[in-house]
Amino acid sequence: EEVYNTLKVPVSGFYRLELADGTRVWLNSVTELRYPVEFSGKERKVYLSGEAYFEVAKNEDMPFVVKTPDYDVTVLGTRFNVFAYEEERISAVTLVGGSVLVSGGNFGISGQLNPDEHFVLDKETGAMEISTVDVHDFIAWKDGKFRFRDVRLEDIMKAFSRWYEVEVVYENREVKDFRFGLNVDRNTSIEPILRIFELNGKVKIEREGNLLRIKKGR
Repeated sequence: EEVYNTLKVPVSGFYRLELADGTRVWLNSVTELRYPVEFSGKERKVYLSGEAYFEVAKNEDMPFVVKTPDYDVTVLGTRFNVFAYEEERISAVTLVGGSVLVSGGNFGISGQLNPDEHFVLDKETGAMEISTVDVHDFIAWKDGKFRFRDVRLEDIMKAFSRWYEVEVVYENREVKDFRFGLNVDRNTSIEPILRIFELNGKVKIEREGNLLRIKKGR
């Protein structure tokens, strides 16, 4: 019988670990990973809620399976990112190298990804999409970066809330859909980053402790 450890990464946290089979895992903030002390049986199974990057040690006799609340990701040996926060509408898998099979769950998912492909599941509608992307945009967090390219402000702020422990209030709903690009170090304090969003005048951000009020600019 496998004995499991549970690792919980808090707000503003980041963690790296090596599993018993040599697989290396990077965990983003507000993430939980359940993994066995030793792997046994026909599969190497771990359970993820949150975001993690995996470099899986190859073992053709024992596939590696990442189980999320919405689907399983099955591999033999590869590098990929899984974005699976339970409170997010979107769940996603980004493949850096090798191949992965995304399957199971409540949505009848079954699809294989090739390198540089990005799988997205809309958990509200069940819609699925696979596209070719610059994978560095989706794995920059593991190297201590925020890297966004033409991303909705609301989605950027959700990432900030998990890292900087801030609450965001929008005084104009339309600003949620404003799109921005950003490439900064995650160790940077939030204040200078907020000023970057204000440079083009589209939004105004007022900070009251850990509360951010965002409204339409000029």
